[in-house]
Amino acid sequence: MIEIVPGIPEIQYRSVLTMIREHAKNAPKQACLVSIEQKKSLTWRQLYNLSNRLSAWLHEMHILANDRILVLSKNSLENLFLYFGIQRHGATFCAVNIDINANHIAELVSRLEPKIVLYEDSAEIAPLASRRGGTWVPFGNLEADGGKAGDKGLFELLNNFDEHSEPEEVSTETDDAVICFTSGTTDSPKGVIHSF
Repeated sequence: MIEIVPGIPEIQYRSVLTMIREHAKNAPKQACLVSIEQKKSLTWRQLYNLSNRLSAWLHEMHILANDRILVLSKNSLENLFLYFGIQRHGATFCAVNIDINANHIAELVSRLEPKIVLYEDSAEIAPLASRRGGTWVPFGNLEADGGKAGDKGLFELLNNFDEHSEPEEVSTETDDAVICFTSGTTDSPKGVIHSF
């Protein structure tokens, strides 16, 4: 049962796009994502522009609300950007750290049935692409204005999209925003779903 407490305002839903856009307008040069280890960062304006490019690509790929996008990555600035960028579009961000057991990675790819798998281009992960469904795309290196020429990954691809466009969100507050996994006590990955 939900109890309404007098005098406490009801919390209004604000999408990830709304929040990123507001911060980009109010504090465009302030750092919002920082990787000390990589010595790289993004400002709110850079996050906003890059997430618009990512959303334009996801629209081109016909990605809708609750479509799962799996990110196979170590902890990195790229992973952080994809966390926000995928939710900005309105798809479901699913993260799996590539340092876990290879059999668990294969199991999670199978269970999630992602429409797209974005992955660090490594020898351990690339062979999975030939045995699993979905579109597999390496993501390369993220720079402040997109990707390096020659990476042949997602971030270089995003340079072809207009950062000033603002594609529509595809989700609502009741759709799935994030699916993450924990091993728990049985060493078998267990999924937790968060809505927008």
